Amino acid sequence: MSNAPHLGDQPALDALHLPGRASLGLLLPADNDWARWSGRGVSMPNLAQTTSHVRLADEIGFRGAWLRDVPTFDPTDGDPGQVFDPWTYLGYLAAVTRRITLGTAAVVTPLDHDLHLAKRAASVDVLSNGRFVLGVATGDRPLEYGVFGTEYASRGERFRTTVERLPGLWSGEAAAHRSFGATPFEIAPPPAQRRLPQVVVGRAQQSLEWIAAHADGWFSYAGSIDQLTTLSRDWEAAQQECGCAGKPLMMALRVILEGDRNAPLSYFPMGIRAGIGELKRYLERLYEAGIAHVALNLRMSVRPVAQVLNEIGREPGLLNN
Repeated sequence: MSNAPHLGDQPALDALHLPGRASLGLLLPADNDWARWSGRGVSMPNLAQTTSHVRLADEIGFRGAWLRDVPTFDPTDGDPGQVFDPWTYLGYLAAVTRRITLGTAAVVTPLDHDLHLAKRAASVDVLSNGRFVLGVATGDRPLEYGVFGTEYASRGERFRTTVERLPGLWSGEAAAHRSFGATPFEIAPPPAQRRLPQVVVGRAQQSLEWIAAHADGWFSYAGSIDQLTTLSRDWEAAQQECGCAGKPLMMALRVILEGDRNAPLSYFPMGIRAGIGELKRYLERLYEAGIAHVALNLRMSVRPVAQVLNEIGREPGLLNN
């Protein structure tokens, strides 16, 4: 059994909360491979640079690094995610970073076994000293369900079972173990956090009320300020219904940061193009709309990613300033 100390209820999720502004994270790969991509074949990120960029983000005060679960490459899609298996890469990133929360956005739970998932998540939590957030989803690629031999239509029901069962597997709750019809067993190591956070990414075939009652946060997608304000109100209402207020609303955002700090704000699907001044004002509006954490996707950046990260780090009020 592990001797890892319990660090608190959910320090990895707590680290994403900042007073008066939205915290910032990175959606991996932290590379601008889409800006180099011809649109044919695989959009392949520079993996060596990705790791150095995550370490830089950790050093300058980004609060989260998020990985996706893309087990197969669909040639009609062209996007292999961060390429590396998320669990292998999380173990590596746990060793080369110090403070940044590491999370999945998301693991497709119906393609996995609950016991494997419980052990992997607990292992990463211990290896990272309690810096892990498990983001879960049902996925949106029917191709993956076919090659795994898993039924696509029932993914929402299987997702609910997993999310409800995992906390008991980590805590040793007898009912969770009896659901496997097995003799008593334990998941070792137990997580470093007393309650390893689960956040739902997207809707995962669930109602907001169910997500609010069973998850520790919700990771949604970019939209207009009006859309996000409405989304935040719906999320707050769902939490009030289950008596579980204070769970964060998070989102991913594609960003093209211009070299001119005064460049105006413009929109494109699921993202914005702006100078640092307008980016800062836009993030302030997101916080006012109810967004607690924003994971930046820099894959479309024309400028080198390290240059973009350093400019964000120098701007007062965006990270730790």
